[in-house]
Amino acid sequence: SRRQVESRSAGLQEDSPITRIFGGVLSSSVRSKGAKADSVSFEPFNRLDLDISSTSISSVRKALEGFFSPEVVNDGNAMRRLHVQRLPKVLILSLKRFSYAQGGARKIHKAITFDEKLALNPAWLVEGTAPLEYWVTAVICHHGDSAHRGHYTAFVRYNAEWYMYDDTTVRKVEGKEVAAQHFTVYLLVYQSRADVDMAP
Repeated sequence: SRRQVESRSAGLQEDSPITRIFGGVLSSSVRSKGAKADSVSFEPFNRLDLDISSTSISSVRKALEGFFSPEVVNDGNAMRRLHVQRLPKVLILSLKRFSYAQGGARKIHKAITFDEKLALNPAWLVEGTAPLEYWVTAVICHHGDSAHRGHYTAFVRYNAEWYMYDDTTVRKVEGKEVAAQHFTVYLLVYQSRADVDMAP
């Protein structure tokens, strides 16, 4: 028999061009010991923040696996799991390059590889959610050793060509230069081929 589900949602009715492009919905299900029903909440998102602090994480794919892995909560009395209820047309992935502890903020210096093409594992999607295939269209990089200062650059794809933006300097670059930003990549923008309805 199927387990009962108690669901709730918040903020899902907002409609704007921003949410139509970048907006997705996460399903957060919590299964508590002894509970007769799972508690499921639906949470809107416009980016996914990926923890890269573990030594086992060396790629965006591994970070996504960690994001969607079951998490023990409520002092070990419950298990929480995330799935995507609705995929955005444009998926923004933010790598948590900065960690915050009692000693203050520090930058996580490690190589994180990323692929030109990205498809989420069907196991990370709510059953019935249509999968999308994404292509990387922008890579934002942070240069510097400190969490409090540094310099940002952006690599942006225009049709089949890549351009690097560094303050007032813009230059055409090869794709291999974009792919080599393992130590500086901070934000990734993946675009699907799905149409976006901009009409109100």
